[in-house]
Amino acid sequence: AYAGEAVTLFACVNALLWAVYTLWGWALLGAGQIRLWAPFAVLSTLINIIVSVIGTATLSLVGPLLGTTSGFLLIGSWALPRALNRVFGIPPWKLWRAALAPFVWALPIAAALRLLAAYYQPEGWLQLFSAAVVSSGVGLLLWWKFSLTSEERSNWRDRLRKVVSSE
Repeated sequence: AYAGEAVTLFACVNALLWAVYTLWGWALLGAGQIRLWAPFAVLSTLINIIVSVIGTATLSLVGPLLGTTSGFLLIGSWALPRALNRVFGIPPWKLWRAALAPFVWALPIAAALRLLAAYYQPEGWLQLFSAAVVSSGVGLLLWWKFSLTSEERSNWRDRLRKVVSSE
């Protein structure tokens, strides 16, 4: 069953932040420096638990998602980039700029898709699947055009050729 707009929004935000933080955490783990992040991970988890319990009691289903978002934003947003800066010398603003750059084109398409979803209700799985394929295709085209350099596009073409030719 559909749990509502807030649950969907917080689930999407959490999925995005989780993906970014996992990638950054792997870099620390691979460098043998996860100890720099571990105390902050514990603190983030404590905030997550506290906000989740209070949020669940007061806001129901959105509570645990709000807890996760709180831990991510209150601790992870600054502590993980700080640890990466210590180990690799990458300024936090450069990490965040790279992570958030696709939003320049992604937010307008998300808003357009949200508006379209308000007026178009698929009448079955086939229409839902078709709408998902079309919107995903548009997203991939925008990623290809606006997020990749010409060199990166060339590398992707080479990778795809290798996958297709190896079959």
